[in-house]
Amino acid sequence: EDMVDPTPFSLDAADRIDDVLNRAGFDEVVVTAHDEPVVSGSLDETLAVLLRVGALGKILREAPGLVPKAERAVRTMLEPRKDARLKAATWIVTARSPG
Repeated sequence: EDMVDPTPFSLDAADRIDDVLNRAGFDEVVVTAHDEPVVSGSLDETLAVLLRVGALGKILREAPGLVPKAERAVRTMLEPRKDARLKAATWIVTARSPG
C-alpha cells in the first residue's frame, strides 16, 4: 500500500495515524483528540486567516480562481457567529520508538 497521501486530510483518523506510526516501527501509539476554541479577531480577520491556512488555504493556493467563491461561502458561514469563534480540531500524538 502506498503510504503517501497528498490530501490535506491524510491523517484525519486516529486509526490511520496509528497504522502509519506502527508501520514506521513505533509502538505505544496514543492519539488523543484536542479541540480548542480559537478566535482570530474580527470577522474579516478570521476570514483572512481561514482563506490562508489549513486545508482550505492549501486548496486555494493551488486553485486561486476559487478564492472569490470560497470567500463568499466562508463569510456566509461566519456572519451568524458574532465573535467569529471557531473550534480548532487537532490530534495530540505520542509514540515510543523501541530502539
